[in-house]
Amino acid sequence: MRNNFIYRAGPGDVGITANYAANVQVLHNTVILNDTFAWAIEYRFASTNATVRYNLTDGPILARNGAQGALLGNLTDAAPGWFVNAQGADLHLTAAATAAIDHAAPLAAVLDDFDGQTRPIGASPDVGADEYAAPTPTRVSDLRITSHQINPGTLTVTLNWSALPGATAFIVKGAIEPITAANWDSHNQIGPELPGTASSASVSIDSVNGVGYFAIKYRNAEGMLSEISNPAFWPRLEVFVPLVRR
Repeated sequence: MRNNFIYRAGPGDVGITANYAANVQVLHNTVILNDTFAWAIEYRFASTNATVRYNLTDGPILARNGAQGALLGNLTDAAPGWFVNAQGADLHLTAAATAAIDHAAPLAAVLDDFDGQTRPIGASPDVGADEYAAPTPTRVSDLRITSHQINPGTLTVTLNWSALPGATAFIVKGAIEPITAANWDSHNQIGPELPGTASSASVSIDSVNGVGYFAIKYRNAEGMLSEISNPAFWPRLEVFVPLVRR
């Protein structure tokens, strides 16, 4: 038995029970019973020999009636804040589940999770049925140049963008050719990373003809980088549409 979400808010019995089960394996399940029963998982009777590993519950795991078991890495004190929507039975992990994230060891019998995602996503597998994946940051979509200065061989511009809640750092790159997602890594970063509160930067690049292309990415609290921003370039290309009167 592996990779199950089991949730209950009303009266009922134990979440998982293994009875008269020789060599049964109870692996990487998430069982949240909200104090509706005294324990979350049980294995019972003398003929039962259970392996119970890396389950995430909000109640104890209990051996009954002479059953034998080998327990490893289970967490039995899960809190509602560890889940996306505990009251709605969405038991996918959030970043708050630090006690569960990356705290299991690989098991040959459990190579994926509840959603079919390959384990591990992080440094190690997660306890419970879900493998936490930090949400991918979006991107800066309003990068723009608000001022510029051209000196011999150098272009200096002021970049502005809207502040982004959740950003912890910004990376600015500039070049004399367009910067795209495909060639981002090949271009040098301009200066150190900017703080996550930043919404502007004055940057310079070497440019013999005063032409420059700029783009940014930001880093979130999980250390993930966003997609590349919209491009900002100088000189701007202004398009004027003629007024036609009838």
